[in-house]
Amino acid sequence: MPEIKDYCKTRQQVNIEARNDLNLQELRNLLIEDFNYIGDTLYDKFHKKYFNLDDFINAIKERYTKDQARIIGNTLFELVDPKGRCVKKRFSQKDNSNEYMLSSGNFKEFMCRPINKSQVIANFCDCAGSTYSSYINISEKENVALKLMSIFNYISYEIVGGEEPEIFIRLNDPKRIENIAMDKVRYSNSYVNTAREKNDRDVKILSKFFTELNSDEERWDYIENYFLGRDVLNE
Repeated sequence: MPEIKDYCKTRQQVNIEARNDLNLQELRNLLIEDFNYIGDTLYDKFHKKYFNLDDFINAIKERYTKDQARIIGNTLFELVDPKGRCVKKRFSQKDNSNEYMLSSGNFKEFMCRPINKSQVIANFCDCAGSTYSSYINISEKENVALKLMSIFNYISYEIVGGEEPEIFIRLNDPKRIENIAMDKVRYSNSYVNTAREKNDRDVKILSKFFTELNSDEERWDYIENYFLGRDVLNE
């Protein structure tokens, strides 16, 4: 219906659960405290100097575990300043790694912007519990706000629906990924398993049509039964 397409938006369901028995109303202020700590620490230790990921991790290790500090270091700059307006980045041949420098005093403001502009997080003010679910247009800004909450280990979330089928996988626990890679833990995904089963069945249906049916009458009956929803493989 092209005449109404411009007035309709794809709405997605977002389901959020606070971690560690936190109340959703607390999360915004807790995250702002994290931003203030990280901003003050980086300005204090690396003012107008380049630093690498290991330097970043060591600088904030008093507040976070090493694994969480690494997750924050790997993702924070790209989330809050993807265009490099506040955080300069260069590649160091010596260390074979990226180096960063805060080029202005606005880094804390850049970190806070996605949180301050997020409608989902604004809705937390009315949530007395630890879970939230709503239908909303998930913009890139909303995605950034949810990711920030996730990398600081305040929430787990999922987004259901959209224009394209997608599977959201967040690698926020290096130890679990290591266990999966070493076959200590078996990972499975119901969406992937269902898609594989459907594909296998589709292949069997077509294979039977082309290799096991001997006449046009059999083929037409097979097609008719298929579109009537009958189990053509077991008939």
